[in-house]
Amino acid sequence: MDFTIYSYIYLATSIITLSVAVMAWQRKRVVGSKELAGMTLAVSLCSFFLIFESASETVSGKVFWSKVSYLFVVLIPIFYYLFVFRFTKLIRFKDLKGGWMLFLLPFITLIMAWTNDYHHLIWSGFSPISEKTNLIVYYHGFWFLIGYMLYSYILIFFSTIRLLSFNRKNKHKKAFRHQGWVVVLAGLIPWAASILYLTGLDPVPGLDITTISTMICSLLFAYSILRSQLLNLVPIARETLVETLPIGIIALDDQNRIQDINESAKVLLGITMKDLFGLTPFQAASTATELLDAVLSEETPAQVDLTENGCFRSFQIVKKNLKSLNGSRLIIINDITEQIIRQKELMEAKLKAEESDNLKSAFLANMSHEIRTPMNSIMGFISILQESDLSSEEREEYLGIVKSNGDRLLSTLNDIVDLSKIESGQIHLNLTEMDVNEILINMYGLFKNEAEIKGLVFSRSDLMPNDVSYIRTDKDKLYSIITNLIKNALKYTNEGFVRFECVMDETHLIFSVSDSGIGIPKEKHKAVFERFIQVDSSRKRVYEGSGLGLAITKAYVEMLGGKIWLESEEGKGSTFSFNIPIEHVPFNF
Repeated sequence: MDFTIYSYIYLATSIITLSVAVMAWQRKRVVGSKELAGMTLAVSLCSFFLIFESASETVSGKVFWSKVSYLFVVLIPIFYYLFVFRFTKLIRFKDLKGGWMLFLLPFITLIMAWTNDYHHLIWSGFSPISEKTNLIVYYHGFWFLIGYMLYSYILIFFSTIRLLSFNRKNKHKKAFRHQGWVVVLAGLIPWAASILYLTGLDPVPGLDITTISTMICSLLFAYSILRSQLLNLVPIARETLVETLPIGIIALDDQNRIQDINESAKVLLGITMKDLFGLTPFQAASTATELLDAVLSEETPAQVDLTENGCFRSFQIVKKNLKSLNGSRLIIINDITEQIIRQKELMEAKLKAEESDNLKSAFLANMSHEIRTPMNSIMGFISILQESDLSSEEREEYLGIVKSNGDRLLSTLNDIVDLSKIESGQIHLNLTEMDVNEILINMYGLFKNEAEIKGLVFSRSDLMPNDVSYIRTDKDKLYSIITNLIKNALKYTNEGFVRFECVMDETHLIFSVSDSGIGIPKEKHKAVFERFIQVDSSRKRVYEGSGLGLAITKAYVEMLGGKIWLESEEGKGSTFSFNIPIEHVPFNF
């Protein structure tokens, strides 16, 4: 397809005539409007398919689209004839005797067009495609001239006679006489164009100016019938635009009396009265007093934000003075609440995406550090261990360093794997019976030495009575939660104490870990439980770690049906606490 300027001319013709058809059909009760709608719709569809005829790059393609357009071409003169008789004699098609015979010759013409390859009675031949216009000239056969053109001119002849007679009878009625002459002129335009087309005198060889001229004819019909008679443009605009728009429109005079108002404005202003004209909005019992004050104010901003019944609403108010009536004005009220909310949501989503991107970048940088640093240490000391002149003490020391860095690397990889399993839903609960006192004893024994090395006071709460210490839960996850919290407390505490406690009520196990470490700024209390977050996230971090421990801990707590929270102040230590629902099991002595 090669869409040229002529394709767009046909497109414009199709759109304009379709608009006239819709406009006429909306006032179908007016005499002649249905027939006018039928004629302009046929022109619109014909022009639509001629778009593809003009754009086709082969003769066979152009002929095909011409055949398709004939489905509607043959109907145009019939609808014109029916329109004139309906307009002048008020005769409906169903009352027209033998009216169906009007379609007989057009039906034969349509068959002839689609079977032209066998008889060439519609088109006797075609010129080559013009390189300049991408159009061809159709050489017409006998049936086209007799069965279509002659028949069409007969219909237009009798229609014209009928219009002239109509004008003569109504010469004393200026409005009808004016309408009649406009319709006569409109009807002659496409047929004059068709003569130019058939005689080869048209300005662009191959361009069907008949269809284009019919568009001009349709506009004149619209002017004559849709404006001069009852079907005028004002009520159409009033009904199809003003009343159906979701935007509130209200016209006020110089004393703020309502001259016109649409349904949307009534809803926005909370007006339920029907007979409003001549009343002010206050007299019309408007319930939206804040919005009404903004509407009537002389200094109303372009956007007005209000809170009605606890709900946020935003309005755009536009005022236009009516020049022909001093002091009168047209006010447009547009509820843009949803638009403002969507803009805020988009902005929040953008900020969240940017934050997430920054966090992921920080996380990747952190992971790079956490993997590369111990790996470099391991590789370096393995190279040293390969030397033969090391003493046993040195070899033992270097092996310890390699093991320590290997443990650190393994811990980082385990955190990544655990987080990946949590996000993919591969972690499941494994509920078993266990003794809570076992956790207190084991955790104390596991971390006591590490705390003493750092010079910290490490303590735990007292053991629970055996008759309540046995519960059913996921032992491994509970151990992982407590281990992460104690390790974090020891990591971020350089002096003072670390204490972990466990208490139990009838339904929950409550565990807490307190320390006198560096503390956490208040603005980061929620963030520390998010993925990729570390309190110390700068490039020059003092403390090692992947920043995934608390995210994994929070996920495990929530899997067990509990919640985790934090109390901390920067420089004064932290207390991490969590609770989980428990199921007691009997203790067997």
